[in-house]
Amino acid sequence: MNDESIFPFPVMDIKQAIRFIQANAAKYNLDPFRLITFGRSAGGYFSLMGALNRNNPYFDNEEDPNIGVTSNIKGAVALYPVTDFTTLEYELKINSLIKRFIKMDEDTSELHVEAFPPSEADSFPYHNREDGNGSIFLGSSLPKSARTLKQANPISHINPTSPPILLQHGSGDEILPMQQSINFALEANEICNEERVVCGILPGAIHGSVRFYSEENLNRIFKSIEQIMSIV
Repeated sequence: MNDESIFPFPVMDIKQAIRFIQANAAKYNLDPFRLITFGRSAGGYFSLMGALNRNNPYFDNEEDPNIGVTSNIKGAVALYPVTDFTTLEYELKINSLIKRFIKMDEDTSELHVEAFPPSEADSFPYHNREDGNGSIFLGSSLPKSARTLKQANPISHINPTSPPILLQHGSGDEILPMQQSINFALEANEICNEERVVCGILPGAIHGSVRFYSEENLNRIFKSIEQIMSIV
C-alpha cells in the first residue's frame, strides 16, 4: 500500500470527486443538489465520510481546482461500514462469545466481496494488529493519535445538519460487527433529535452476503433513496 492509500488521502479524493461533479454538473446534465453517496464495506465507510464531511477543511486538497465549491450531499447509503475504529475489537469479541452460546441463523451464501482476514468459528479478525486492515489504512496500529482517530471515525463527524442516511448490516458479520451501524444510528438520531439515520439489520447475514442484493432488499434500498430525494 502506497502513501496515497493511507488515511486521510482517500477521503480527500472522495471530497475532490464530489466537488468536481458539483462544479461540472451542468456539463454532465446532473442536479448538483440531488447527489447521494452509496457504498458497501470500505465503500460504505467512504460513503459516510463523503456525506458527513461536506465542509471539513481537514480533508481539503490544496491542489483541488474546485476547492471553493461546497460539497453538499443529499443523503447516503452505507452497507456494513466501519463507523468507529476504536470499538471494532471489543465488539467482535462480544459477538464471538454470543455465537458460542446462542445458535443463530447461519448464512451459507457465497460472499459478494472478498473480506480479509477470513473469520473462523472461534476466532475473529484483529483490525488493530500491525497487519490488520484498520492499522494499514490508518498508517499504524491502533491506538493512533486521538486527533487522527477522531477524524477517521465517521461517528465523530455526526452533527445536527448531517444528511439522511440509510445503514444496513448483517447480524452474522464477523468482519465488521453490526454494532458499528447500530451505535452510529443511535448517536446520530440523538444528536439530530430525530430519526435522521435508519439502521436495518439483516438477521444472520454475513459480511457481503447475497442477502443484501435480493430483489426485496434492493427495493427497500431504492425506496429509502426515493424518500431521501423527496425531502425538501
